[in-house]
Amino acid sequence: VLPLLGLAAFLWAIDERRRRLPAALAGALAIAGVLYALDFGSFVVAAEAVGVAAAAVIGRSRGPILRIREFLVGAAVVALPVAAALQIEGALEPFLRTSFRDLPGNVLSAWGLPFPRPLTVAESWRHGRDFVPAILEPAGPMLAARLYLIPLCVLICGVLLLAAMRRDGRPAAVLRGAATLLTCALCFRYVFGRSHHEAGNALVAPALLAAWFAVLSGKPVARRYRIAAAIAVVVIAALFGGLPKSQALISQAIRFRSRISDCGDCVRLSDLRGGGIRVPRAEADELHRLASLVAHYAPAGPILDLSNRPGLYFFLDRVNPTRFYQVPLMAPFEREVIHDLEKRPPTAILLSSGTGLDAFDGRSNAARIPVVWRWVEDHYLRHIQSGRDVLALPGSEPIAAD
Repeated sequence: VLPLLGLAAFLWAIDERRRRLPAALAGALAIAGVLYALDFGSFVVAAEAVGVAAAAVIGRSRGPILRIREFLVGAAVVALPVAAALQIEGALEPFLRTSFRDLPGNVLSAWGLPFPRPLTVAESWRHGRDFVPAILEPAGPMLAARLYLIPLCVLICGVLLLAAMRRDGRPAAVLRGAATLLTCALCFRYVFGRSHHEAGNALVAPALLAAWFAVLSGKPVARRYRIAAAIAVVVIAALFGGLPKSQALISQAIRFRSRISDCGDCVRLSDLRGGGIRVPRAEADELHRLASLVAHYAPAGPILDLSNRPGLYFFLDRVNPTRFYQVPLMAPFEREVIHDLEKRPPTAILLSSGTGLDAFDGRSNAARIPVVWRWVEDHYLRHIQSGRDVLALPGSEPIAAD
């Protein structure tokens, strides 16, 4: 929410009237958005940075359209106290390193899919293969359109923005559309890289609208052409499934209470920090069984989950001895993980769940972090099996599964 509010304030601040308050508010919300949601907040800040640079260039030739100083002051008002507090705690350097080096450079690469070449998608479609196993949608024209339409719109908006800097037109309006489109493009690349193709599909329609707005704002266009362009955008968004998806989301929101009541096998989870939420009975039973198992064999101390169920740290009220909450995130940092485990040995390790989470993309957790897995096998030889779950305990003598 905060990153989107920051983007809205930034768009509000871009105006020939050079508003002070929106510019300062946009700067403050930009930093707050990064602190609230590092990924999407960073995308908005990146789009705003491009916008600030473009506004500076436009200001020299066409007249100011953004109070850049107020924007930077607003950002400093939020950033400096946070940085001071982190520095006092000795956490500023680790925060910057983890947030802006480790996460984008290493951790996200464990999730990211490479952006495909057009030929790759075409060959998958021709041979009837899915483009990527993690994407449930078969390769075809619609998938290709979603993948390449947004980059094409970004290219068009970039050309329009350059033209607005040098010729007559409304550069402020073009810059608003370009900033919105760039934010959509960065978010699209991110969610595609994490295989969230449904979220990527939802970004197509606003990207098209932003591009359309920028095109029409660049120079005066006859009314009939504006109407035709609007109809074309709506039709394209409908073809990409934007309208049915929006309708489905609204319908689900309206039917919230009925959807909750439809779960006839649901029970309230009042203990284990559940707060009375309704969950399927099978999940509640499994959670109670795991809680009893861990409490019996490891009544205190940190635990490590290698079954890709980070929610267990919350429900079991145990501490993770590392900074990585899932196995794929550990892959680039295996030495650091082992260092943390040796420094603070967990009293128990959840090795596997017996579900697809043990190899969610066809690659087992053991193969994904072989060095860490070998260390666990050397130091946690006692294995306890309860249902499908396997719990590893420290010890030198293996025991039969229970």
